[in-house]
Amino acid sequence: PGWSRRAQYGLFFGFVATVAAVIVGLFLLILSLAAPHSYAAVRGAARRLVSGLLGVNPIEVVRRVFPAYTT
Repeated sequence: PGWSRRAQYGLFFGFVATVAAVIVGLFLLILSLAAPHSYAAVRGAARRLVSGLLGVNPIEVVRRVFPAYTT
């Protein structure tokens, strides 16, 4: 980014946000593997989202976006 302090700060905060997201993601992954029953609400919300998408979009579109989805 050269000598621009604004660009350097933007790059730095981008790296910080990326590292924080990776850490949170790893934490959630480990937690979901250690206690899968605690993610029942998240799985239910994902099912409601997909079923809502089925009501709005044709099944071919949903399968293209979510290839693992089976009816």
